[in-house]
Formats: sequence, C-alpha cells, structure tokens
Amino acid sequence: MNHINKIQFLTKEHWNLLLLADPSKEMVDKYIQKSNIYEVLDQNLLVGVLVLMENSSEEVEIKNIAIDPALQGQGFGKNLIHYGINESKKLGYSKISICTGNSSTHQLALYKKCG
Repeated sequence: MNHINKIQFLTKEHWNLLLLADPSKEMVDKYIQKSNIYEVLDQNLLVGVLVLMENSSEEVEIKNIAIDPALQGQGFGKNLIHYGINESKKLGYSKISICTGNSSTHQLALYKKCG
C-alpha cells in the first residue's frame, strides 16, 4: 500500500527524482520554494514526487512529477496525478495545468489517461 505525504524538506533521493523530470537543478530551484511538494512512499520506500505551483488564485500547475524508473508502469504516477488533482480542488483551485516537451510521448499518454 502506498502513502502520499506533503513534505517540507528535500532529501538527496527527492532531488534525484526531481532531476529525472527536470534535468536542470537551477530550473527546479526557481520554482521549488514557492510550491507544494508531495512524495509517494510504498512500504516506506520513496517511489515518486509531485510538485504543484500556484500560477494564479484559480490555477495550479504540475511543475514536476517523477517516479523511480524501476517502479514505473505500476500505477504510481497515475495515482500521484489523481492525488494532485484532488489536492488542488481541496486547496480551492478550479484549473490545473501541466506542461511537457514534445518528445515526452510516454508522459503525454499518462496525462491523457488521467484526463
């Protein structure tokens, strides 16, 4: 069973995952301090991270989502996206967005599945 928790501090393991989705630490540093960060744990092992950043009072953006490559394809990413959508609604946002590069075909397929 997996658990999703909001976190305040990033460990080296969190950074390793964040840099899978956004290879520039400088880029991550620009948005991480003004974002809500969540981790997904499975049997107390870090599986993935999700970063939500407010774009406006109505909109939040998924700035980063990453799952350990060895654990991809097991539904963790889909669960994390659904969690992010539900959490955004609880926080009062009416819109959620996500941006990705054209070459991210696997991610695009996941995002489409999640709506």
